[in-house]
Amino acid sequence: MRLLSGPRERDLDFRIVEVKRDLFLIAPIEKLISGNRYIFTYRYDTQQPANTDKVEAIVENTAFAAIKDQVQLSLSPSGPAQVSVETAKGMCSRPADVAAQVIQIDEPAAIERWRFALLFETVVDGRHDWQPRASWCENYPPGSSWRGYGTDMIFAECASAASDEIAGTKQGEHDVYMTISVPGTKLVATTKKLGFWLTCTTATSQ
Repeated sequence: MRLLSGPRERDLDFRIVEVKRDLFLIAPIEKLISGNRYIFTYRYDTQQPANTDKVEAIVENTAFAAIKDQVQLSLSPSGPAQVSVETAKGMCSRPADVAAQVIQIDEPAAIERWRFALLFETVVDGRHDWQPRASWCENYPPGSSWRGYGTDMIFAECASAASDEIAGTKQGEHDVYMTISVPGTKLVATTKKLGFWLTCTTATSQ
């Protein structure tokens, strides 16, 4: 991590914070200053070449705190669909017929400017382990789901009883809410819990 602005360029000391299990935040020890430019050099693993990102810091001290209690989750009309899901059977993915429910954070509009920098988590039936993937060979940016930042698709696969690999959750009644947090801070917003049904004939919200 290196500061590019000011009278001279210099390297910055940084800290690594485990935001949640297997998700780490890397940030300079000294505060980022609005208008300064920084360069971040990183590797996904030791076998890959280094990647470089140049960023300009924008200071937002209280803006998210001011709107976090206004965050709303919505259910989109949805139903039967065909999606790609991960598989461990010698391929990266396979098609699956599912009953699906799409959810989205769409209020307040001001949240759009921070979507890429926030940590979104979908909590289904009180469990924090909803993390489907469209492909075993594909990863997603930290803070996003397999459908993007602040949106998700919850599904139950309409598989035959003989299938030994069934993706998603089970058919029936479910509830869902999302948490939205600012990594490295204690700022967290939690949406209201919404209920819906998944069946292999249709998916209906309550």
